[in-house]
Amino acid sequence: MLLNDAPLDLAYKAISEGVLVFERSREERVRYEEWVLRMYLDFKPSLERYYRTLVRRLVG
Repeated sequence: MLLNDAPLDLAYKAISEGVLVFERSREERVRYEEWVLRMYLDFKPSLERYYRTLVRRLVG
């Protein structure tokens, strides 16, 4: 799966729990992983709030 266009939470999940199958450039992969981790940790409180609200609305 190419993660460049993936939603942030999916990219984080793939990086943190997935298995690396191929990399064209280790330097680019590490740079991208660092960016995803920083962005995810910055947005994590907002994402959690969003998902809690979504579940609450779906459940009723």
